[in-house]
Amino acid sequence: MTKISSKKGNEIEEHLDKVNTDPWFYIYENYVRDHSKESTQEENSTKDLSDRKSNTKNKHDDSNGTDKKIDVYEYEQKCWKILEDEEIRFAGLLDKFGTVLAGGYRQGTISRLTEEQHQSVCEELASRVAKRKKFDIELGHVKYSASRREHVVIMSFPIYEKVIMVVAEPNINIDRFSFRILNKLGRQWGDLLE
Repeated sequence: MTKISSKKGNEIEEHLDKVNTDPWFYIYENYVRDHSKESTQEENSTKDLSDRKSNTKNKHDDSNGTDKKIDVYEYEQKCWKILEDEEIRFAGLLDKFGTVLAGGYRQGTISRLTEEQHQSVCEELASRVAKRKKFDIELGHVKYSASRREHVVIMSFPIYEKVIMVVAEPNINIDRFSFRILNKLGRQWGDLLE
């Protein structure tokens, strides 16, 4: 596993400011991903976990202009807890633009999508979650949403302006799995939406 020195980290931050690139993608592409052979997810997740833990003090704005703090490290842990279920392929915390802030694929899982396709799915899901919020007053907050496809089930669990995205095997019982995931998130769902 490649270590990034604090000097190199500062250089990366300066570079990212200049090119307006997502820092996680840049770090992944240049320091984590082994282009000659695939690294194990366990190595990558340990690296990502330590990198993300240092970023937990970031504030994330919601659409009303008020600051809501999301402890990215806390949700990193919760995503990996969700991934303990054998039928879950992916669990990640996404921002309102679809950028993966925490979590990832289950160890040993082969994605059905390329990285570009996966990012596109994340962006689309984040956009749909944001669009659903306009009916919250009339219909109430969305607790979760699910889409059953032929090969996978994709579920979303909104948290402020973020969303937990879960990709599971197609044969799951969506309501039972959603309840289990809500329990693993560990809070009353309404508390996260106020």
